[in-house]
Amino acid sequence: MPPTTDNTEQDRFINHWRGYQGIGGFTRYTLRFLLIGLLLSPVVLTWLNPKIWQQLQGARASAALLPMAFLIGVFALLPSLVIAIALWRRKQKRFMQLTTEQNRYLPFEKRTWASGEKTWKIAISVMATLTAASALLSFWLLLGHNAPDYFAYPIEASVLFILIHLLYQLFMMWWAEKHDNQLSIPAIFKVALVVCFVAVVLAWGNLFYNGL
Repeated sequence: MPPTTDNTEQDRFINHWRGYQGIGGFTRYTLRFLLIGLLLSPVVLTWLNPKIWQQLQGARASAALLPMAFLIGVFALLPSLVIAIALWRRKQKRFMQLTTEQNRYLPFEKRTWASGEKTWKIAISVMATLTAASALLSFWLLLGHNAPDYFAYPIEASVLFILIHLLYQLFMMWWAEKHDNQLSIPAIFKVALVVCFVAVVLAWGNLFYNGL
């Protein structure tokens, strides 16, 4: 029976990606992106400052060398390196998942969740969306002159929720990369996020009751 298209494509990927293992393979992969970034650096610098070449013509070569190197490094090479690392990590995780079949290498969105935990995940996502809207709206309210102190309560509670939610996301990403079992949300994050979200709701209730 002939191999399926998916298996053939996976085999080709595995054989191809074996050449990018280890420090040597990572270096070869990123050098291509750095070269592309270097070649595109004149376009990037022109986009940042259309008059940059005229300005450089009027400066001494020795005086212009360091600023040029800095601009190329920050706006061309650094973004190229970040993109290269992100793509290498993504392909490396796919390679490891195909060769080891361990769940920790699956993309986070494809991981399985323990019973009931997916409901919590959805609920936390909804609370995060509402809290982000709360932060934007409450920041807009604070722009008014002589706003009373309780106008700041919603944004303070929202920022606290956002910080805890960021810690929750970082922890879950770390946990997913270290363990193969089904994912579950630690109780401490459930309690903290629910309490903070309730604080956001109460802060808005207080604002509506006293000021709007």
